[in-house]
Amino acid sequence: MKPTNARAALPLTLLATLLAVLLAALLAAACAANPNEHIEANQYFRPAAAGETQRQQTTQPTADAQQQQTQQQQDADQPAQDRPQTQQSDAQTEPAEQQSTADADDQQQSADQQTAPGPRSDDVLRRYINPSYGYSFDLICPPFCDPSSNGIDRATFLADTGRALFEVRVYDLVPEEQLDDFWRESFNVPEFVETPARTAVSLPLLGLSGWRYDWEEDRRATGGFLVRWQATYTPLGSLLYVLRGGAVAEDYEASLPALNRAYDSFAAPLEAKAAPGRYERFEFRFDYGLDYITLEYGQPTDNPPTFDAGVIVLQSELALEAVLVWETIGAAFFDADVAIERTLLDTLGAAPQSDYRDARTVDGQASRLALSETAIGEGVVQIASFAWYCNDSGREFALHVLHNDDPQAAAEALLDGFRCQIEGAS
Repeated sequence: MKPTNARAALPLTLLATLLAVLLAALLAAACAANPNEHIEANQYFRPAAAGETQRQQTTQPTADAQQQQTQQQQDADQPAQDRPQTQQSDAQTEPAEQQSTADADDQQQSADQQTAPGPRSDDVLRRYINPSYGYSFDLICPPFCDPSSNGIDRATFLADTGRALFEVRVYDLVPEEQLDDFWRESFNVPEFVETPARTAVSLPLLGLSGWRYDWEEDRRATGGFLVRWQATYTPLGSLLYVLRGGAVAEDYEASLPALNRAYDSFAAPLEAKAAPGRYERFEFRFDYGLDYITLEYGQPTDNPPTFDAGVIVLQSELALEAVLVWETIGAAFFDADVAIERTLLDTLGAAPQSDYRDARTVDGQASRLALSETAIGEGVVQIASFAWYCNDSGREFALHVLHNDDPQAAAEALLDGFRCQIEGAS
């Protein structure tokens, strides 16, 4: 049984997803301002709308035009007898209809200058790059002004209005004949929504074919919203990339340019750099169940993870399940009991309530175990904590697993696939 009451009381717990009501993003309670290193540093203003560049050129005189205008003004201020004779002759011979046309052009230019919109300096493009899988896409601000995501297998971006969402999920391949069932299962689509007919599409940058679903979820009868969604399922190599975007019905059309930009700019490497259910970064490997929602943080959590320090969070849709912490430390200074106590307090705000004991090996390394529990809401969740040291990389690791019944068994299932040193990991 999985814990059902572990929620935002824990510092690293995510807010419960609100997709049943609207557009819940997987926002971590402790990392709203995480400086994600996977965002390209440069910011790009979107190109001006068609014709706007020309309007700006007509409303912003060149240096030559400004000099000519200044000279004309000086000439106008001079007495007529002092003006150059050639200029007087030109003025006398200029046809009346040309003067009339010039006056009309000046009036139109003045009107354009008053009505033409200014440059949209708040309209910014930033390219998100997922560090595990290597895929990337553009986000337009507004509405998607926070381009950072701590998600590993699922990267979610909520609009600044809270009324639109774009996300990318990565799965193992699903047979085409099972896509309809997988569509409903992957997004917990309620039974009152009919399965839409899927349409064939392709991702422009990749040239890959896929399938698209368009549907609505009407939850207004229960105090929710009418939400319009679109999702594209695209296989690439051994992976299935799922791109979903949506918005409250009233905002959907206004959100489409940003959603379409994210779809059209999506790119991914032909060879997968990662796999669902397996974390391979910073030269170690950590296997976890495919049902987990996984996120990564640095230490402290408002920093990105590095080889020297980081945190991986595993959670279900509504509850925190496990936390893995690592940190570089000299072997002479490593104390497994201290590592358990410190990281348990830092990440979960709890303290061990049992004696420390020797436990199983983790990738051949001795480990220590302590048990504890913490109150969540009106219930109590048990915690099993393991700590061990990896000599090759000089790092200590601590794993804390929350479970209602048997946290030790749940933790050991995660430890079976742990490896201290993986060559070539990103």
